[in-house]
Amino acid sequence: MKIVWRWWQGRRVRKSAMKELASQFVLAAEGVKRFADVMKQASVHIKLLKMHEMNNLLNCNGRRFSANIAGTETSGKIRVEDGSVYLCQNDKHGAPCADKLDFEFSWTVGEGTPEKLVENSVTDFKLAPMTAEEIEAYKDWQVGNVIAKEDIRFEVIFRSGELVVCKTKYGDATPNYTCDELHRAGYRLVAEPEPEEGIVKVTMDEIAEKMGVPVERLRVKKEE
Repeated sequence: MKIVWRWWQGRRVRKSAMKELASQFVLAAEGVKRFADVMKQASVHIKLLKMHEMNNLLNCNGRRFSANIAGTETSGKIRVEDGSVYLCQNDKHGAPCADKLDFEFSWTVGEGTPEKLVENSVTDFKLAPMTAEEIEAYKDWQVGNVIAKEDIRFEVIFRSGELVVCKTKYGDATPNYTCDELHRAGYRLVAEPEPEEGIVKVTMDEIAEKMGVPVERLRVKKEE
């Protein structure tokens, strides 16, 4: 009986050890998967920000965005205050900023680097293209912005309050200007406006070629 009992006890110990080992293996596998998921998210953010040719979001004050914040899909505008970036939106409560740009909540992401986005549970981040109207009205110049008037281009290299200093194409610094001064002088943000949806622009020559008739014979008739 003692032999049987010892055999049974040994079997229980072995089964328990195997169970514990299997449990640790599962936990380790889950840890590796979580790490891989985080690295994958970081890679996506890095690619997205490289696509927009920026290392952070500090010069994106007022820009529209869409993202997943801590599991919630949302969209809104970016607010930059005191060197910190806030995602202002109506879906996820987070650290408050002074001006939420008429949204209900804000969510801080540090300087808005790819690492800070991941660290603050922000995924699927995208900057929305600016509309032509937004480019025309924009004058909240930020460091790193490129502004232009006809063939004159400046890069904003310093801002304090409403004062900005720019760099010319020769590398020289401009005098101090206010944001309003530059805007009144005709300077506008250099950015590609988003395409107008549903509008297709064609020339009379293109229409004539499609229809196989001389362009002189074309007459545009308005719908009644």
